[in-house]
Amino acid sequence: MSYLDRSNAYNEIGCAAFFLSVVGGSVITSVGLIIYSLVVAGASGLVGSAMLLVFGVLLSSAIGAIPAFFIGLPLTYLLARYRLERVWVYPLAGTLAGALTGWLLFGSPIDNGALGVVLFSAVPGFFAGLIWWFSYRRHEREVSV
Repeated sequence: MSYLDRSNAYNEIGCAAFFLSVVGGSVITSVGLIIYSLVVAGASGLVGSAMLLVFGVLLSSAIGAIPAFFIGLPLTYLLARYRLERVWVYPLAGTLAGALTGWLLFGSPIDNGALGVVLFSAVPGFFAGLIWWFSYRRHEREVSV
């Protein structure tokens, strides 16, 4: 089955998997941030944590959709076309795309000391790539083999 000759069912699965990977990476990162703030930093209050979760997911999803669309989808096409897909490729690509996005949004970590922000922006990319592999690409590979 060619990458370009997909039925509508595959396209619907692909759209759902794209949404799941972007939002899933954001949710996992936001939950980690809340756990960190509650346990280590001593933040108190369930309402504040819930607001942090909602704000974190919305902001991270909006920012994460940009590299997922412009880097992740073309990369998926190229890797599928040349049969170079592996389980480790998508998390690595997501991590690099997230770090690049953090660099572009917050500036060079060398110039302004934003290394923590750039590294933190790589975390949702890692999880988005991993979720993309397990929700769509792995299934696609099993069908085409």
